[in-house]
Amino acid sequence: MLRKLYLFLLIFILFGFIQDTGQMFPEMKCGSLEGKSMSFPTCLKGKYSILGFAMSNQAEQSLHTWFKPVFYSFIYKPKKEVLFGNEYDVNLFFVSMYSGSNNSGFAKAKAKYNAGLDDKLKPYVLMFKGDMKAVQKRLGIKSSSVPYIYLLDEQGKIVYETQGNFSESKMMKIDDILDGF
Repeated sequence: MLRKLYLFLLIFILFGFIQDTGQMFPEMKCGSLEGKSMSFPTCLKGKYSILGFAMSNQAEQSLHTWFKPVFYSFIYKPKKEVLFGNEYDVNLFFVSMYSGSNNSGFAKAKAKYNAGLDDKLKPYVLMFKGDMKAVQKRLGIKSSSVPYIYLLDEQGKIVYETQGNFSESKMMKIDDILDGF
């Protein structure tokens, strides 16, 4: 019994230490599909936040696999009470990024999102137009061909990062972290 207690305390201390050493999310400005400006991580403080980033068409297709599962797990509030309803209070944003030669596709992508995206998801999709390489460098992003998903704490510190298509195991990791807070 005492061993289990020591193991639990060791895991708790290590998890807390790792979390305290997490990198702060870098400052960046994005725009909503309606044209409203938002500045990360300033606009996120006070809540845990799930952010997804795509820096290419290929990454964007993969990021789309995250839209509905994450939205319905962490944001959607059913109109009538259900047994296992959403108990989370988190920010959620998916960001399509454009710079350099991708700048020309910015307006087209924005129009495509406005025309084809489920209205419930539109407030959670943002557009970034700027120096994508600087953002990649600050976040340590190695490949623009896959999406990157970040979970930030209330102060804007990265507590979890993953990449690629949505999977139940990645979602469970996010859920476990949120359940711990």
